[in-house]
Amino acid sequence: MVEEVSRQVSTDDIRARINECGLKATPQRMRVYAVMCRLGHASAVNTSEHGHLYRQDTQEIVDFSDEPLLQSVEARIREALSDDLVFDRVEIQVLCHARRPHDANEVRQS
Repeated sequence: MVEEVSRQVSTDDIRARINECGLKATPQRMRVYAVMCRLGHASAVNTSEHGHLYRQDTQEIVDFSDEPLLQSVEARIREALSDDLVFDRVEIQVLCHARRPHDANEVRQS
């Protein structure tokens, strides 16, 4: 599942999101959240396991969730770790771009 992250959020929306988290909408928090929205990844309140698609053409970050994929990668990593290392977490970031005419020859793998 892919969740697009909006770039434009109103001041009222920002204030409401901050208040929903039980925080006071201070000017500092308002500015930080506004910058996060402009950067294209304002979902810092998203604490679920998820990965990121980084669109190089638009410089946007889009969340995606694929629990079986994350579990599979984690299992493989745990198997490969030496005994002197402790597993923390898996973070997946995929670099992508909108399909261009010269990409038409590229074979998509499913």
